[in-house]
Amino acid sequence: MENEQLQNQPMSLGLAWWNTGLTPIGGKPKVEYSQVLPVIVFLCEKADVILLCEHLENKSLSYINAYFSQSGRGKHFEWREINGREGRSGFKMTLLYNSAVMSFCELPLSQCQFLHTDDDFNTDHYRVGELLCFKSRFLSDVLDVYAVHWSQYAERDAETMKLSAASTLSSKIHQSTTKYVVCMGDFNTEPYDNAMATLGASRSLCYVAKGKSRFYNPFWKFMPYTGTIIYPSNRAMKCDSPMFDQVLIGSGFLNGEFSHEVQIYGDDVYVPPVGEHRPIVVTLKRQRSQSNGKA
Repeated sequence: MENEQLQNQPMSLGLAWWNTGLTPIGGKPKVEYSQVLPVIVFLCEKADVILLCEHLENKSLSYINAYFSQSGRGKHFEWREINGREGRSGFKMTLLYNSAVMSFCELPLSQCQFLHTDDDFNTDHYRVGELLCFKSRFLSDVLDVYAVHWSQYAERDAETMKLSAASTLSSKIHQSTTKYVVCMGDFNTEPYDNAMATLGASRSLCYVAKGKSRFYNPFWKFMPYTGTIIYPSNRAMKCDSPMFDQVLIGSGFLNGEFSHEVQIYGDDVYVPPVGEHRPIVVTLKRQRSQSNGKA
């Protein structure tokens, strides 16, 4: 029975993030819907969990499911809206997830929305993250995904605000008993900045593997020549582009059972440059054990 379950268990799980710019908070759309839809379909081909930032609509869902039904690839996507504004920050996101391999766990708002209040900033609330919980066939366990969209914080105290947000989110994650955790989003801060270290993110696999609530940041390897921000005046070049969009892999995945692949799209014929951010995909892969690797 155990071997049969292993054979039916998916061998990979794709996680995608893209700040589309379609419905920015307090601003006009930066792209057209006709530009966004082909990229969303591409990401659905590559991933099972897709978080679309600055994007609030579900009219593409029927198109996507019809596409996969005709292709016979066995994917079927469900939709969730993540929306709300708190003080200086807000979330406008669409979650798409492949219900053929995972199910969404409904949580009370008090458990999934993390707000932070700091008296140094006129007691303004700002949202530092949102917990999305799944039951995953890939893991035969629960997967927690923390969605992040930190504001740019143009004020002079921007760094302090991001450090405070990172500390709050890290504390919430540390209180959790979930083994498998991923944190993904538009952090509006670079991998080497202090806020990411406060969150527990590192480029050292050994450091992350030895501690609970730490994250491996695979996007270090692209720096300094590749980033996720597209400058309108220089779309063809990625050199010195900020690495604001990142997927952080929790220490639970660093036990030797999993590997990962990372892709930054937005510079080729499959995904041309659209908007200001490049989409990113991290694919987690289960390593075949010696006992099960024989034909």
